[in-house]
Amino acid sequence: MTGITKKKSELLKGIILIVIGTVFLINTLFDVDLEIFWKIVVRAWPLAIIVPGVFHVLGAYTKKE
Repeated sequence: MTGITKKKSELLKGIILIVIGTVFLINTLFDVDLEIFWKIVVRAWPLAIIVPGVFHVLGAYTKKE
């Protein structure tokens, strides 16, 4: 059980880092107006919960006992 939680937390950390990195990359490349950008982020944040949840569910179904 501890292996699964550790793996999940590592996955979550990776996703958070990717998102933060993408935010800064887009901001520096395109010099996006942050007000518009935050509106997008506010609408997209549930994906940060849904995507790892989907992977966790799929992992639970495909896991070999």
